[in-house]
Amino acid sequence: MNNGKNIDESFLIEEIRQGEEFAFEYVFKCYYRRLCLFAQKYVHDSHTAESIVLRIFERLWEKREEITISQSLSSYLFQSVYHECLNHLNSFSHRQKPTDSIYQYLEDHRGPDYHFLSRFYAKELEEKISAGIKNLPDRCRDIFYMSRYKDLSHKEIAEKLDISVRTVENQIGIALEKLRKVLKEE
Repeated sequence: MNNGKNIDESFLIEEIRQGEEFAFEYVFKCYYRRLCLFAQKYVHDSHTAESIVLRIFERLWEKREEITISQSLSSYLFQSVYHECLNHLNSFSHRQKPTDSIYQYLEDHRGPDYHFLSRFYAKELEEKISAGIKNLPDRCRDIFYMSRYKDLSHKEIAEKLDISVRTVENQIGIALEKLRKVLKEE
């Protein structure tokens, strides 16, 4: 195996297809950390990034006999993680109105002053989120609004605005990052 260096990818892919755990483990050890760091750039949370990467590796192992890898193994893994990150970001839970998750958080963390505090904090957070959205650049704000409040897919937004899906994804990412900063400051 050349001491773990420069192993032929086609050999590794074939060994994984045959159910050879050593090949799978080798690929896992080579790529896991890099894939987690890559995923974290999109989802901005290390635990979510790790879950996504583990899901990709689980799928690779479970469907090893069916998977066709036409490009390099590295490209396949990074593309898979990228698409899984997009799926995660587009999932129903992330498409809820931002204030829905605030109310849910307060509901889940009840205390003795829950009813008073929940209304107070929820209203305050809702105002901060609204202000943060209003301060977004026009196009970014429009795209974010269409995604989160009109519940349109990235493709639908791209078609409506005659822009690429990638531009929509980038603008939503910018909006989320700016809103995170606003909320972290508080």
